[in-house]
Amino acid sequence: MNGFIKFIIYAAILESALYLLPGVHYQHAAVPFILALFFAVVGHFADRWILPRLGNGPSTVAGTIFMMTVIIVGSIELPYWWISLSSAVIIGLIMGAVEWVMHRYILRYRHGKKNEGR
Repeated sequence: MNGFIKFIIYAAILESALYLLPGVHYQHAAVPFILALFFAVVGHFADRWILPRLGNGPSTVAGTIFMMTVIIVGSIELPYWWISLSSAVIIGLIMGAVEWVMHRYILRYRHGKKNEGR
């Protein structure tokens, strides 16, 4: 469920950025959805392995930096989209804020579930 929610939210953010930020251009309509799917899959597994070990703060910072880096490097290396540096930072910060909230719920649910058996 975590990966599906991430996909929906990331796709909405990336698609909205096309209309709300000046430096966002996609060559094909599927690009934001493919990028959102990539982020959702990586994020889902990171939430299982990295989040419990590092906690919310470091995990969110690492995820935000990862997403910004993928967007910036992808804009330079791949011909399918172009996102300016400032727009990439804004998109990354918005997705990082979403991650922060989602991590809080994930950690609370895991913590609550551990204490149910006692």
